[in-house]
Amino acid sequence: MFRGDFRQTLPIVANAGREESVDASLTRSYLWPLCTVLHLTQNMRVTSNTAYQWRVFGGQTFAEWTLSVGDDAPIEKMTSEIYPNFPQRFHSASYMTERSIVTPTNSNVTEIYTHMLSLVPGPIQTYFSSDTLHIDATDAARIEAEYPIEFLNTLSFNGYPEHHIDLKVFTPIMLLRNLNPAIGLCNGTRLMIVYCWVFAEVMVI
Repeated sequence: MFRGDFRQTLPIVANAGREESVDASLTRSYLWPLCTVLHLTQNMRVTSNTAYQWRVFGGQTFAEWTLSVGDDAPIEKMTSEIYPNFPQRFHSASYMTERSIVTPTNSNVTEIYTHMLSLVPGPIQTYFSSDTLHIDATDAARIEAEYPIEFLNTLSFNGYPEHHIDLKVFTPIMLLRNLNPAIGLCNGTRLMIVYCWVFAEVMVI
């Protein structure tokens, strides 16, 4: 039995592009024509109101419990559960790659990251993005008036890093763009800072 949305759970193929990942999916297998597809239309956990469900979810229905997960959860409690003994083990690559916190927005990422960074000893090194506009001199005044650098630096978009990033030695980071797929530097590659200077030096973890 296979289950899930195969469009959202593609197989992991090392150093592969979109075509290779899709080609390795279950629906491209020679066994796929032999499978029977069943579609579930009713969520029994949401509609069920059994005594077991009431007991397991602390006096709530499953739907109520699902909506309440994560609401006002203290960051300290959440991070200590996911990263136990973090101050003693943050420099271990294997420890860092075995766990992660998934967040919906950049603001959540920043809040959690700031807290975790405070637990890492050592000075903070702040790096800023390049914020120089390359524009024609004849149109410079209008462009600078319509798109002031100060405003652009406040923008935050999914898939794009913030204008500045605070780093410390042993800080884990993640690539958001393919730099050199041939050597494994692809979108999603996890790295660890090993030295901070004008440019941060990293190692793949």
